[in-house]
Amino acid sequence: MKGRSTSDCFIKCLSNANVNCRAFIDLKGAFDKANRVVILEELMLKGVKGKLLGWIWDYLCDRNTKVWLQGAVSAEGNFDLGTPQGGVLSPMLFNILMDKIARYPFPQGTEVIVYADDILLQCNAPQTLTSALSLKSLKPS
Repeated sequence: MKGRSTSDCFIKCLSNANVNCRAFIDLKGAFDKANRVVILEELMLKGVKGKLLGWIWDYLCDRNTKVWLQGAVSAEGNFDLGTPQGGVLSPMLFNILMDKIARYPFPQGTEVIVYADDILLQCNAPQTLTSALSLKSLKPS
């Protein structure tokens, strides 16, 4: 969002005096590992359909690349995951995926703050935070 940054999330974090347990999570390589099928499912749940959904499918799928290094060209590879690097739609599509995480049914008393590929889980009891961090469906398979 225009005019927002990581510092806004940090201020929101510090302004909650009732919270004494926090976990900061940085999803390493998140944009490169975003699951396009989940993104498209989320878009359909939000009412995106027809040509627009088809255009977004084309944007995310069947992407190939070659690497040129010191005069040699690699074999062509296919991207199965991720959003196109530098693409104008990529941050918005990634945020749709992160919104799914923010809406996840964490244990009661857990506040979730998401900014790009950073997640903050905060609560007022260590047991609640431990439960939130150990949810099996959040772990990669």
